[in-house]
Amino acid sequence: MFDQRGPRVVVTGLGVVAANAHGVPAFLEALRAGRSGIAFQQHLADANFACQVGGIPADIARIAEGYLPAADLMAMNANMMYGAVAAMDAWRDGGLSVPDCGDDEVDWGTGAIIGTGIGGMDTIAEKLVPKTDAGKVSRLGSTMVEQIMASGASARVAGILALGNQVSTNSSACNTGAEAIISAFTRLKNGLAQRMLAGGSELAGKAAVIDVPVGRGHVVMFANNPMWRHETHGSFSLLFNAILNYDNLGVGRTEARPTGTPRPDAEEQNDVNH
Repeated sequence: MFDQRGPRVVVTGLGVVAANAHGVPAFLEALRAGRSGIAFQQHLADANFACQVGGIPADIARIAEGYLPAADLMAMNANMMYGAVAAMDAWRDGGLSVPDCGDDEVDWGTGAIIGTGIGGMDTIAEKLVPKTDAGKVSRLGSTMVEQIMASGASARVAGILALGNQVSTNSSACNTGAEAIISAFTRLKNGLAQRMLAGGSELAGKAAVIDVPVGRGHVVMFANNPMWRHETHGSFSLLFNAILNYDNLGVGRTEARPTGTPRPDAEEQNDVNH
C-alpha cells in the first residue's frame, strides 16, 4: 500500500537493450517498423529444441565495451551486461552523470530493483558445473558468486552508480519487469527513496523450460523453481501449463519417439486420465 497523498512519481529516464534495438530512439523506430527481433537461432536447432526461434540482443559484449572498463567486463556475464548498459542509459537519459570509479560518495537517496527469471544460468551451465565436475574448482574465480546469483545485475548496477538505497531483485516470470517498476513506484510514493532504477534484465540464448521425451512420458525441466516458497506467482503458469497439457507436450516435434515406446492406446490413456 502507499499514501495517495505522497509525492508525485514521474519517469525521468529510459534505457533499452532488446533483441530489436539498443537505445530508446532505435527501439522506438524498430517498434514502429514492426521489427520484433525474434529470429531463428542456430544454437537451438543444434541442441534439437522443438522451438528454434528467440530474441537475443546483438553485440552486447561490443556495446558494453563502450560503457565499462575491461576489468569490470571480465567479471560480468551477458545478463549483468544487459542490466548495466540499460541502467546507465536510463541514468544519463535522466540528466544524471555516472560517477567516476574512484568516487567514494554514495547516493543514499537512490536505489534499484532489477528483476530476472534465470539470470546467471549460462554461467552455471557453462562454467560452474563443468569445472566442478572436472574437479577444477580452483579455477572458478572470485567473481563466480556474483555471476550466478540472481541479484548479480542489480548489485553490479548499484556498484557502478554508487546507489545506497534499497537494491534488490525480484522474479515473477514474464511479469518481472512490470513488478519491479510497481515496487519502485511504491517505494517512491511512500517517501522511502528519492530516485529508483527499475526494470528487468534477462538471460538470452538459454532455455527457461526444457521438455525431454522419456519412454511414454516426458521430463519437464525448469531453469528456475516455479513454485519456490510460493512467492513467484508469475511463474506458476509454467508448471500448470505442463500439468494441464501433459498429453500434448510433443506438439511441434517431428522426430520419432524412441523405439519400443509407443503412445498409450485409448484404453491405457483412459487409465492414465483416471
